[in-house]
Amino acid sequence: MLVIYAEKSSLAKTIANVLRAGQRIAMQGEPTVGYYRFKWGGEDAVLCHGIGHLMSLVPASSYDEKYKNWDLSVFPCIPQKFKIAPKKETLACSKLVKSFFEQADWCINAADPDREGELIFSYVYQACGCKAPYKRVWIEDLTDEKIRKAFNNLIEPKQPISAQNPGSPDDLQMAGRARDIADWLIGNNLTVAATKRFGGYKELLSVGRVQTPTLALVVEREKAILNHTKSKFWRLMSGFTTSNGDVFEAEYMEGKITKLEEAEKKLSECGSADGIVAEVNTKHKSESAPLLFNATQLQIAANKKFGWDSDKTTKVMQDLYEHKLMTYPRTSSEHLTEAMMPEVSVTISKLLSMPEYSKYAIPKDKWQKFTKRHFDDKKVGSHPAIIPTVNVPKDMSSMSDDEKKLYDLLAKSLIRIIYPKAELDDTTAFIDVNKVRFKATGSVITHNGWYAVDARPQKKNVLPALAVGDVLKGKYSIKECETEPPKRYTEADLLAAMELAGQKRYALS
Repeated sequence: MLVIYAEKSSLAKTIANVLRAGQRIAMQGEPTVGYYRFKWGGEDAVLCHGIGHLMSLVPASSYDEKYKNWDLSVFPCIPQKFKIAPKKETLACSKLVKSFFEQADWCINAADPDREGELIFSYVYQACGCKAPYKRVWIEDLTDEKIRKAFNNLIEPKQPISAQNPGSPDDLQMAGRARDIADWLIGNNLTVAATKRFGGYKELLSVGRVQTPTLALVVEREKAILNHTKSKFWRLMSGFTTSNGDVFEAEYMEGKITKLEEAEKKLSECGSADGIVAEVNTKHKSESAPLLFNATQLQIAANKKFGWDSDKTTKVMQDLYEHKLMTYPRTSSEHLTEAMMPEVSVTISKLLSMPEYSKYAIPKDKWQKFTKRHFDDKKVGSHPAIIPTVNVPKDMSSMSDDEKKLYDLLAKSLIRIIYPKAELDDTTAFIDVNKVRFKATGSVITHNGWYAVDARPQKKNVLPALAVGDVLKGKYSIKECETEPPKRYTEADLLAAMELAGQKRYALS
């Protein structure tokens, strides 16, 4: 008998529909747990599922009674061999799954295609005492075509996942186990140590591999805010008017002035004199369409644009994924593989046929060629960047409001890649008023390019055309300012900081 294992019921249902596995059979007394019996390739098959992490590493007290009391004389607990057991809340599901694994002639791991999915399956396989051979089905997205293709191309445990991803399922499994063991060792032992050393018996001081470095970022920022001493400074400003009546702002070239007397002296030197344009430097630059979204960057974008926290974004991402509208969400890649070019071309064409995006349609012969900017095999890990699947809906009417918002981000991120670069002129002008020099900067967008896809930035300061020798009317003033402490992290800031957290070292105090 073949046993196919999916990590949750929704995934099992999607796979069952594609494999024509028939009706789900609910476990008696536990309607949330179930399975499918069917024929696959002429062989008896069972498709069963877990409830996320069905098995987990057991607590320290399971290794020895002495660890029940948090006694620093017996900790740390470092097992020679780590044990796995079902969670209390998953006992019924574990029992059913075990009954199938015990009958298996071979198995297919159909858990989510990532490190965590490998870990989940390997724990179930080990805890059930299964010795049957198994293979991996690597499903990139939940469209019917991709699921059928994956089941027709099963992967051996030590086989590379793909040409772009030379790692094997076994490699990912070992990486998952290493991370889980690291979490266990740090969480169990350092939580005991911190609580006993600093919290007494009344207060739990939780320590974790991720949560503690993240807390360190927040604490360091809070310390900087609390220790900040405000100090005054002054800015010498000018409002210039050209002969054509164009008005723009400039600032004393040296920037901040730390003494009021010096600022007043410079203001006095200006008097009511006209400004003379002494120098104009214009630098032409182009901006390529941004990289595509990975999981973290999509969470950051949703936080900035919609104010969502990462939990909400993750939930909406999962909904879009399970509705077959979005590729696999848990990815760190911001690129696609070269093999995906034909599929992406079809996806973009379908997006441009939607009423929501038809205004961005351009003739196909005007599309920019796909390049390594967005398609680079060497920069794709276990999964490519997050984009809409080829299963593009006719319109967004069937989506929830939240799904529409996130899908819109993904759709536009992909449509942008067919547009040319945006072109800008960055200009810096220096204006002399008597012997006081002012500086003005500004940008002019000379060609929208991909900005046309609802992404044109709002430039705060656009300079008029200026030439050396131009005479400008000026009004001069002093602006009193005060230094500001660093701002507290927003969730978007914190997500971005966490990606680079290992690059900064913190002194122990």
